[in-house]
Amino acid sequence: MRWLMILAGCLLLSPAMLSAQRIPAGTAVPVMLNSTLDARKNRPGQEISARVMQNVLLPDGGRIPARSRVLGHILQVSRPTSTSGSRLVCKFDRILVRGHSVPLTAALRALASMMDVYEAQMPTNAWADYGTSVSDWNTIQVGGDAVYRGSGQVLADNRVVGSSTIGGDVTAKLAAMPD
Repeated sequence: MRWLMILAGCLLLSPAMLSAQRIPAGTAVPVMLNSTLDARKNRPGQEISARVMQNVLLPDGGRIPARSRVLGHILQVSRPTSTSGSRLVCKFDRILVRGHSVPLTAALRALASMMDVYEAQMPTNAWADYGTSVSDWNTIQVGGDAVYRGSGQVLADNRVVGSSTIGGDVTAKLAAMPD
């Protein structure tokens, strides 16, 4: 694969953010890149940015607002060879929340194409439900968690791992994947 296009992901925040902003380690922040990453065009040191796709509720009642910017840069780019695909390494190291730049350490939780992100917003229940309120929809999020908005539950492997709001915000406790 000669190019890499990353359209959406979910970042996990680290303890570096705990002190100033009360954002707990492990907080999931769904983001979408503002541009395509391409191993043929991008260069190390180039700045990249993403935007937060939904309000992220915090335990103290605060939130990271939707449309906040997450900033970072490209660390390494290697083009494909006859034995391997291309490789593009990037790092997100700060988030702009209400005009304040806050340092962060992030890890990728899930990665999806634009079509996968679109499908995660559409109901999985019957087609007749398209005419119902969004608060009744069941969806499958990027990363595989099932969101049952009618009951307000988020499930992973038949375990309740979070909740959803009538407005569509989803909070979930993330767990490490066994593999």
